[in-house]
Amino acid sequence: MDIHHGISFIMTHMDVEEYEEYEIIEGYFFRKADTKEVYEIKKLMQESSWLPFPHVWPPYESTVWVEQKGPSASYHYEELPEEKWKYCVISWSPTNNKMSEIELASLLLPLDFDFGSLIMFDKKGEVIGFSGMPNHLIGKYTTGKHSSENAQIIKMEDVRRLSTYYHKINETKTEYEYIYAALRNYSSLRRVPSNMDLLVVGYFSIIESLITHSPRLTECQGAVKVHH
Repeated sequence: MDIHHGISFIMTHMDVEEYEEYEIIEGYFFRKADTKEVYEIKKLMQESSWLPFPHVWPPYESTVWVEQKGPSASYHYEELPEEKWKYCVISWSPTNNKMSEIELASLLLPLDFDFGSLIMFDKKGEVIGFSGMPNHLIGKYTTGKHSSENAQIIKMEDVRRLSTYYHKINETKTEYEYIYAALRNYSSLRRVPSNMDLLVVGYFSIIESLITHSPRLTECQGAVKVHH
């Protein structure tokens, strides 16, 4: 069965100021998930648990307020109307072959976009394929502060910059391959748990690759100053 369209779920718990649906590039939209998509996302969340008790995910459907009682605190959740739920996605049609560059572009936003499951639909809107929630993001979003804090705020004007960043990254891919490679390596490091020393080593390796790079004749030597 042919894929008609699909979504890439943004697991980041965020509230978008002055939200509106936005076309990043042709066929790729930043928007909130519709009712059917939310159902499928929540089903994947439930199925992602390998523990005998359910994961506690970020409160995508509510706001949180904390009642402090001496050294302890109580968390209270107030449900939001469905139109204010915070399940954001990138939708695409007919293929997702440009998603990797959009994901790289999102690294340049003031708020990190963590991409979770990918869900594919046929013309009738039925699910015909999906990828599960990434293990490193399950750990990130079901433990610690993410499961009990209010959403981070991002402005719609920042989201719109995805278009500019996408085109800049595509220019970089051909003109400055080493910068593009560094960005991809940085993206890969996001899969490393934050408490591992390997993460620091990875960051330094990326910085070193940019500083010590020797530009080829086809590259603009003003892109990165090389110190000898």
